Amino acid sequence: MNTKNNPGLWRSVIKWSLIIGSISFAAGFIGPALLSTSNLGPLLGIFFTGPVGALIGALWGALRWAIRSTESEVGPVAKPIALIWIITLFYTLVMVSSVARSAFPGIGVQILILFASAYLLYSHATSRRLPRLAQQRGCVFLAVNALIAAMTLFPPVTRPWWGPATVSPHQTPSAPIPSVAFLINPGFDASKHIPQFTVNTRMLALEWMGLMLAGVFTCYFLQRQTPKTASQ
Repeated sequence: MNTKNNPGLWRSVIKWSLIIGSISFAAGFIGPALLSTSNLGPLLGIFFTGPVGALIGALWGALRWAIRSTESEVGPVAKPIALIWIITLFYTLVMVSSVARSAFPGIGVQILILFASAYLLYSHATSRRLPRLAQQRGCVFLAVNALIAAMTLFPPVTRPWWGPATVSPHQTPSAPIPSVAFLINPGFDASKHIPQFTVNTRMLALEWMGLMLAGVFTCYFLQRQTPKTASQ
């Protein structure tokens, strides 16, 4: 489906993205500028509240259209939600590549997309108006979304390329590092010294793509099995 076929849906997505994104950007940019003496304060709006607010607004616009739509079928809502999810993953990957803990806002949006998708699939207001294929395969998307969010909370790690692994007196540059680590692990802390390790963004992206491909093959397998099941 394109915007010409569903102008109301895309208008709702864009409108609410601009409304909530503008409000959250203003709060994150102007608030720290007025309340903080740091020159870095407004960066909160540029890198965090603005983008996250725009993504949440777009998601709300899509969900609102699906709930209030008078159309007999709300299947087209899947396309903007998938697009919002892909943009969220890209945003999360960019943020986690700089500071590991800055991935939390992106993970939060991923979880919101998970709940919004679950609502569309299982709510009486929308589930019956979804295409049969979406009803049958939606659980696969929910599983992939949940696994990617969990995987981002425990990403693969590598030594920072910009310096020695650590300056702590209790560890040496040759100290082993774990394969994965929780994002709040002190080893990610770069506030006072070079962190012990950082997120291996290349490996994380490969893991995401592997999960997505597994989801696609799962849907394909289920599609192949459906006619056999129906005939029995």
